[in-house]
Amino acid sequence: MAIPDANSKHGLKLTIEDYPYAMDGLELWAAITAWLHDHIEIFYADDQSVQTDTELQNWWTEIREVGHGDKKDAEGWPVLNSKPALVHTLSIIIWLASCQHAAVNFGQYDHSAFMPSHPTSTRRQIPDEGTPEYEELERDPESFYLSTISTATQASVIMTTTEALSTHGCNELFLGQRSSPLWTSDPKVR
Repeated sequence: MAIPDANSKHGLKLTIEDYPYAMDGLELWAAITAWLHDHIEIFYADDQSVQTDTELQNWWTEIREVGHGDKKDAEGWPVLNSKPALVHTLSIIIWLASCQHAAVNFGQYDHSAFMPSHPTSTRRQIPDEGTPEYEELERDPESFYLSTISTATQASVIMTTTEALSTHGCNELFLGQRSSPLWTSDPKVR
């Protein structure tokens, strides 16, 4: 979706220029990484301080080896050995838990609430020509289709669950919101 381009604002040129998700995503990614860079500068003097932060290193080891034990030996895991590596790793985590999650999650009810457009299960195979099931399909396609997808009860449960997952909570806090202006006493962090 993007190719490296040193002349572009974020170092990437979108292959589809009018792609709002990617355009907005790059802006959000830049904001997240800038904030993390500034925040990490407060707490870590140099790369050595990242490497010797036992709690941070244990947390990262647990994520890889326990949280993703089945993928712990896969290539591509970042090594938390520098401030830039920490910024990059935390950017990925924050991106996935906020921007990516919101983009995928909050629109799903609109997409999948009408069960015939998005059935949660299929109970029958597509029939082969010449079989009794194929003749049934030809005779009454609508009834055949309805006999393959979720029952009304199954559909109701899935629709209710999807609606609950797609709805913002009444007490939900968004990035940057705090219930108290004194959430930290450190003026640099504030």
